[in-house]
Amino acid sequence: MQSQLHHVIRYRIVADCITQPFRNRVVVAASILSLAASVTVSAQIFKETELWKKCTTTTTDYILEVPASLVPAQQPGVADCVYRSEDGEFNVEAAEQVDAQTLDAKMQKELDLLKGTVTDQKKGDNWFALTGVSADGTEFYRLHYTNGSQWVSLRMTFPHSKAKKYDDWVDRIDKEFVPFAKGEEKPAEEKTTTTKKPAAVTKTAESPTKVPPH
Repeated sequence: MQSQLHHVIRYRIVADCITQPFRNRVVVAASILSLAASVTVSAQIFKETELWKKCTTTTTDYILEVPASLVPAQQPGVADCVYRSEDGEFNVEAAEQVDAQTLDAKMQKELDLLKGTVTDQKKGDNWFALTGVSADGTEFYRLHYTNGSQWVSLRMTFPHSKAKKYDDWVDRIDKEFVPFAKGEEKPAEEKTTTTKKPAAVTKTAESPTKVPPH
């Protein structure tokens, strides 16, 4: 009887030695999964509660909306809305220019200026968009709108290697940007749809996202 009891106790000790590491691995794995879920939820909450601010001037027609964390980066004598992140990685600006150039002429001028770095392009009745990566690894995203007598441009740049980091910013800035806001009552059904780079330049020519003033 004592011998049988001894064998039972010995078996339990050996079994515990074998299963304990497995139990520990299960506990560690569960902890990692829980931490990952917590980080994901926290990131989503931050994304939804991030503050944004609008920029316009007394001399321009557009409305630019940017994250509140961006700081003004206007040069002396420049009245347009220009912002950058504190580390200088992300830059966004809106500019207005009195110019009666045709859409095709303006687009070709921009293509020549960017010297073969454009990877995607698209145009509509009153707008065109270009995106690409420069030789130094800077990704650029440019949207240009015209009402026939003036052009409004939206430009964004950031490191191509960190494109995913700034995807949400680019999407929302593009979505909320209004090139010709003064005197324009924009119907709800014409509100811009969120797009992703470079899909933002694949909007169909029949459905421009912005409407020029009447």
